[in-house]
Amino acid sequence: MRPRGVTLVMLKTSSYTRDVPLHNIGFAFTPSLASNDHQVRILVDEKDWLGDSLLGIDPPEFFAQLALTIGGELLVGRCECGCVGCDDMTVQVVRNQDAVKWIDCRDSELTFSTAQYDLAMHRAKNDFAWESPNRTAERRAAKILNGIVLPDGFSFQWASTRIRDSVLTLSFLRDGVQKIVDLVWDGVRPESACASATTFVAQLGEQSHALEPAAGPDTDGKSLPPAQ
Repeated sequence: MRPRGVTLVMLKTSSYTRDVPLHNIGFAFTPSLASNDHQVRILVDEKDWLGDSLLGIDPPEFFAQLALTIGGELLVGRCECGCVGCDDMTVQVVRNQDAVKWIDCRDSELTFSTAQYDLAMHRAKNDFAWESPNRTAERRAAKILNGIVLPDGFSFQWASTRIRDSVLTLSFLRDGVQKIVDLVWDGVRPESACASATTFVAQLGEQSHALEPAAGPDTDGKSLPPAQ
């Protein structure tokens, strides 16, 4: 029986290709109380591959990693305390047209069919059935704020509804320095968080416009030539 609160995404393929044993990969989503977020549980041949000593990575962070699709170092697990950077588990992803290989720190290897791997990953990445209304609010607000840069050069990083009740907390980053901006929402409807984010973006646009130098009455918006 599948535990309550678990969303499972699993696709199957043949057991062997070109004499190389292939595994099936799947992804399950569960709440993580220790870290006040959720986690991606990696399933290999329908069994939890991470084990009991590691938490999975929060879904938005996990699926944002380019290594999933192009190869490289992939963060797959974190310490039971919930903090990324504390006893992390990573794998090296090596892929070609036919197969995707995961190599862990013990040089243990898992090989998947590229087609099965990519399809399972795509479906899991676009499956939001695991989200609570708060997580949906975060995702939709972050989509509105993606690419926003404050007038002082701080770039949007993430949005969270889990820090304070009825507060949409925005994180902006510049040269390793974080700036926090708090917006109010009703704490229930994702549409309310989206409205707050949209209003914030509109206000930024108005501020930016107000800071633009006004053209002189006789310049028609063009710069004056240098004085002789």
